[in-house]
Order: sequence, then structure tokens, then C-alpha cells
Amino acid sequence: AAVVAAGGEVCDVLAEAAHFGWEEIGSLRALKP
Repeated sequence: AAVVAAGGEVCDVLAEAAHFGWEEIGSLRALKP
């Protein structure tokens, strides 16, 4: 169970990193003319 919880946390962290990464990419594209 602990392993599953840790895996879930890692997935959440990766999901958040990907989400913010895409947001940054989107904002950078929006700034480009």
C-alpha cells in the first residue's frame, strides 16, 4: 500500500509539472508575435 501511495504521489507531481510546463509553453507562445 505504501508503494502504491508513493507511486500516486509521484504521478501527481509529474502531472502537476506537466500541467505547469504546458501552461508556461502556452504563455510563451502567446507572447510571440
